[in-house]
Amino acid sequence: MGLHAIARGTMPQEDLAVSAREGLKADGVLSETKRPQALSAKDASGALRIVAFCPLPARYRKMAPVETWNDVPATGVNYPLARDTILKHINELIRQLKQSGARK
Repeated sequence: MGLHAIARGTMPQEDLAVSAREGLKADGVLSETKRPQALSAKDASGALRIVAFCPLPARYRKMAPVETWNDVPATGVNYPLARDTILKHINELIRQLKQSGARK
């Protein structure tokens, strides 16, 4: 199952948060993008799932199923807990997608 995740925002910041950038670097995770990018209709309509960390505008909910992971703390507050919570969600999402045979 070939899955690919991208990071987008409905109102992206100018730069990645320092706490996120440094935490990812310490974890050995390289970012594909240097600057946060806006979520486009093309991104959303091509998605198997959209994962949101806060409420998402209704127009995106019509393009793909949305999961809201509102239990993830800000990386600046507690990066290790944010990372671990996201990983728990990702593992569950991958399990669900594999079980459903999802492809895109």
